[in-house]
Amino acid sequence: MNKKKVGSHILIPSTLILMALNIFVFTKLVKMRHDSYLYEQKLSKLKEENILLENKLYQVSSLKYISTIAPKLGFVKQSEPVTLQELFFAYNK
Repeated sequence: MNKKKVGSHILIPSTLILMALNIFVFTKLVKMRHDSYLYEQKLSKLKEENILLENKLYQVSSLKYISTIAPKLGFVKQSEPVTLQELFFAYNK
């Protein structure tokens, strides 16, 4: 009978401690899973925003867009033809 009392005195507290530890670990895992889900959502939104920004960058940096916006900003300068008065340079005199 004495061995049963000692065994039950050790078994019951250790079982309660293990149960409390199991509950603690379970709640931590649930919280970590929830945090992981939130980070996945944020990552998905950032990937979508990145794609939109890349497309906008490609549109803005395209030659077609630059050629239409350059005159509006005053970057297009019409070159004047250069003529030689003497053909001295052409004939190498």
